[in-house]
Amino acid sequence: ETERYNATHDSLTNLLNKSSFYEAVGGLVTADPNNRYLAIYIDINEFKIINDIYGQEFGDNMLIEVANMLEANAPYDAIVGRLSGDKFGMCVPKDEFNEEYLIDTLSNFKADNGMMKQRIMIHAGIYEITDPYIDPPIMLDRAHMALSTVKNNYHQIVEYYSDEMLNEAVWNQHITSELYDALRTNQIVPYIQPIVNEQGKIVGGEALVRWIHPEYGFLSPASFVP
Repeated sequence: ETERYNATHDSLTNLLNKSSFYEAVGGLVTADPNNRYLAIYIDINEFKIINDIYGQEFGDNMLIEVANMLEANAPYDAIVGRLSGDKFGMCVPKDEFNEEYLIDTLSNFKADNGMMKQRIMIHAGIYEITDPYIDPPIMLDRAHMALSTVKNNYHQIVEYYSDEMLNEAVWNQHITSELYDALRTNQIVPYIQPIVNEQGKIVGGEALVRWIHPEYGFLSPASFVP
């Protein structure tokens, strides 16, 4: 029993480890495919900096506190696991999920080692599982994709996945892979926008980059600079 527990649980937080969490999520959502579930990806902001400033012992204690907080506040039939480092996963029945409660819980969390309390920023990305038969890692990847859009936002800590996020990620990966050859073959060109004085005389210019793409045509910087 001890060996089985150690093989399926994280040694620091006692939550399910990544592989066991994915297995449990897959079993839960396929056992009742008519019920809707949410996959939630949770990440502690700037955890490495916290570790550097306060030390690994404080960081480990904080991870344990976060794990305990997530488990204590999750619905009774939710699944909670540690995915890696400072990243956690949850799977919650949609009809038992309370977004306001989650935001309040995460935004007011303070790590406490007995000598000091430190408020930390925690973000969450949420993916509504519409197809219970896709691989659980993909479910959490989509939740992570939502989280990444608010990772550095101190005013919003929860975001939901949308297909537009996936489309944008696919586009970014595709267009980035073509950028090197585009520069090498002079598809990236400057357009000069004139700067005129009060008399209408051209006194300078602003260089604006454009990509003359062989397939997509005229691309503005918003399509490829980010």
